[in-house]
Amino acid sequence: MERERVQRLIGAAMVGLGSTQTVFGIMNDDLIFAGFGIVYASIGVLWFWVEA
Repeated sequence: MERERVQRLIGAAMVGLGSTQTVFGIMNDDLIFAGFGIVYASIGVLWFWVEA
């Protein structure tokens, strides 16, 4: 039970951080930074989907 909660928390944190990075990248016209944010958020979604 505890392991599942930690795995979900990791996935949610990755999505949150990647989304934040994407927003800041778009606001500063830095498309490479925004792209890496999208990739990081996508990995978080995949992590969340596999572990949930």
